[in-house]
Amino acid sequence: LLFLCCLCLGQDHYSYDNPPLVAGSFTQTIYTTTLSSDQVVPTPLIDEGWGTGFCELNQDTNVLFCHVCHTLNEPTGATISVGDRLINGPTVYEFSVAPLTFFEEAFLLEDRDDYPLFSQIQDFLFGRWYITVNSREEEFHIRGQLEQTDNVFALMTSEDTAPPAFGQPHRGITLGTYTRNNPLRQANYDLCHDVDDATYSVIGRGVPGFPGEFVFNFRDTEPPIYGQFKYTINDETELLSGYQYSQVRSEENPQGAVRGQLSIVDPIPTLTVTGRMDGNQAGEDSFARGCVLVSYDCETRKMEFLVFHSVSQPIRLEARAAPTGFTGPLLFALDDTTHHLDTPIYGSRVLGAEEEYVLYAQQMYFVLTSATFPLGEIRGQLTAQYDYFAHMTGIQMVPPTTTANLGCATFDLTDINYAVDFEIMHSIEDVIAVDMVHGSIGEPGDPLSVRHFASASFRQSAQSPLIGSMVMDDDDQVAWIQDETFVQVSSERFPFGEIRGQVMRIRPCDPDPRPYSATSETFSFDGSYDSIIELPIDRDSSSIVSVSVFAV
Repeated sequence: LLFLCCLCLGQDHYSYDNPPLVAGSFTQTIYTTTLSSDQVVPTPLIDEGWGTGFCELNQDTNVLFCHVCHTLNEPTGATISVGDRLINGPTVYEFSVAPLTFFEEAFLLEDRDDYPLFSQIQDFLFGRWYITVNSREEEFHIRGQLEQTDNVFALMTSEDTAPPAFGQPHRGITLGTYTRNNPLRQANYDLCHDVDDATYSVIGRGVPGFPGEFVFNFRDTEPPIYGQFKYTINDETELLSGYQYSQVRSEENPQGAVRGQLSIVDPIPTLTVTGRMDGNQAGEDSFARGCVLVSYDCETRKMEFLVFHSVSQPIRLEARAAPTGFTGPLLFALDDTTHHLDTPIYGSRVLGAEEEYVLYAQQMYFVLTSATFPLGEIRGQLTAQYDYFAHMTGIQMVPPTTTANLGCATFDLTDINYAVDFEIMHSIEDVIAVDMVHGSIGEPGDPLSVRHFASASFRQSAQSPLIGSMVMDDDDQVAWIQDETFVQVSSERFPFGEIRGQVMRIRPCDPDPRPYSATSETFSFDGSYDSIIELPIDRDSSSIVSVSVFAV
């Protein structure tokens, strides 16, 4: 019999110590672009047009949603093409909407005989796609490469102003690069909008749906609009938490014609559980491995997951309910006819009440089948045992890199001597180093603190996977506990780091008032329920969460 005791005090929605308003996502990634004539090949003699844009790729549905704002006077059309900078390439997709000052369209990426879906996604993630807005006169074309060089963006709309704006709807896009040091706490913004009678362009503070406060004022009101602002520590906290917005005011709407919250590009997801997959758990003789990262939103019951693996010819990913060592009923599955199952696998699902219970009871596991092992080649229990993780991407580098390569790592502090057990997987073929470095998010890191995971791994190699154990000294321990440690993978192409991931601890949300302490009516387990996840203490001192689990 289980008793779950929980005491929660309310939070002030204006508290900037609250969790970020925009949660991280495994399935969605943002690439931005600043369009200009000097990126067109050959470069025109007249430099007239300018614009901003971003595309959001959902790797669960393969939908690419692009938004563009520009200043061309006589635009005739817009396209997405494939090609590196300064290289013209073939058109991949053509916008069917009119290329007004602001336009947007969603594209479903599909397999083509001459351009497979996998190649499309890889080219997009490596920054080889670009947007062109064509003008009636050829010398006025503008072009922008889709990359991950900006780390802040906002989509401004009339519907998001407070109070709601009058008149015709308007739109705008703000892109920004924020540096925590070198230069210290500085933001550089590019802003474009389609408001006709603009009077002010500002950066403000506040939560969505409420009037805010002025923070910074752009000198210009008509695009192209540029701004460079120095932030205080409090300003930085507001920005990184999603409590700042960009806004354009007008004569018709002096309190705001368009507004949008400033969001960090691809923030680190908050995880609920992690998992390590291998052949031993599946009862098969396979050298393949897998790394699983899972986030879960208690309000929407949406679970998102990333499965990074080394299985050849995967055919089906299954989620089942059972303790370690047991086989249980199927919860849901992804197969190779509807999903791309080569690494990495992205997915999402809205859980039912009993599935939520199974997740929090650590009774859910993933199994990946293959052509060689049709009953399952590797399996991994979703657990809180490996309570530290790192999701390595190019956007976390300082400065960011545009790359499709990524990595996944799980850690377990095994004893009081802080020996950390690690499993690290990455997709970089020309890897030269996998390092542990001291440094906060957005900081280059301390070069004197570098520790090489390869020297502590069983294979003594930086090739994926790296499996082993490392004893941390006092400085390592302090940096680790304070979230000031990251994993960095360097390659021949990027010798100073291609991907990087901050080491973070899992932070399960509280499913109350839908308690999971009641036993499941559908799934029966033979294991002990003592392993139910204990919810962490909330870091905001104004909202104390105390959770205890008692077994009788």
